[in-house]
Amino acid sequence: MDNTATLREQALKKINHAYKAYESAVLLYEIDHLASTGVVAHYAFTLLSQLIRSLREADSEMKSLFETDLKSCLIHWELDQSFLDQVLVQSQSPDGVVDSLRLREVLDHMEHALIVVRRALEKRTGVSFFKRVASLSRLSKISVVVSLLIVLAIGLFSWSFLGDRRQGLTGTYFKGENFDRIGFVRIDPTIDFSWGAKPPLPNFPRDHYSVRWIGYIYMKRAEKVEFTAASDDGVRLWVDTYNVIDNWKQQNEATTSGVIALGAGYHMVKLEYFESSGVSSLHLFWKRESDAKRKIIPRKYLYPINKFSSEIK
Repeated sequence: MDNTATLREQALKKINHAYKAYESAVLLYEIDHLASTGVVAHYAFTLLSQLIRSLREADSEMKSLFETDLKSCLIHWELDQSFLDQVLVQSQSPDGVVDSLRLREVLDHMEHALIVVRRALEKRTGVSFFKRVASLSRLSKISVVVSLLIVLAIGLFSWSFLGDRRQGLTGTYFKGENFDRIGFVRIDPTIDFSWGAKPPLPNFPRDHYSVRWIGYIYMKRAEKVEFTAASDDGVRLWVDTYNVIDNWKQQNEATTSGVIALGAGYHMVKLEYFESSGVSSLHLFWKRESDAKRKIIPRKYLYPINKFSSEIK
């Protein structure tokens, strides 16, 4: 194995380590443990910084690629490092207050960097794979082709029947009306629930619980969007940093709407809900300018918080 291949394999191991730390930071962020998020994010950031620095110094091809693809996130690097250093100090103080929006921004920069580095490393594996195939005997080449066709067939089958199963919003279900104790985490494909007098999950309270969904919503084009939530009891919705819906009170099912202009691409979404007692329900609709009427947001436009994890694991 040549030095470049060894470097690549070591780098892949390090980036997987950094990504696991990043995932832990995202989970802590979702449950509002902001100081702990900052500590773990600082650790992931340090690992990633060291990795990028070593790759740029050791490999001229990598350096050239990073100068272009990583340019956008390296611009923020020193500011992000300074912010995380402050969070690390604040985490030692019981009175320390962490800027949650700034922390979310740093996590997004980190995710971008992880994706770029991973893709760069994977590009380097493609050449060596085809060189190895070219050097095989005819019988071995036939075996490789047959194996690839089988994998392709399985992949197409999985995509046809299960392709969007990982789409939706990441829902964290809490016992208590104020996000007191985590009970369960899952990906919900849509927000369209009529629980009635039943609990939202097996072995879960039917009253006095709360749920926080976090993820992304995708816009094909720039449009104004009217979001509508029908809920029993309270609900509030943020898109990016804008509080679009705020109807946080005990009530029979009521409908609340808000309008926001969104550009094409992905937008952060946070939806919070609580149930006090009695029947429970929650439905989240949208009506874009191009829609004739409002409808439940389809799962194909919703992505969990770690929507890129399949690309970088």
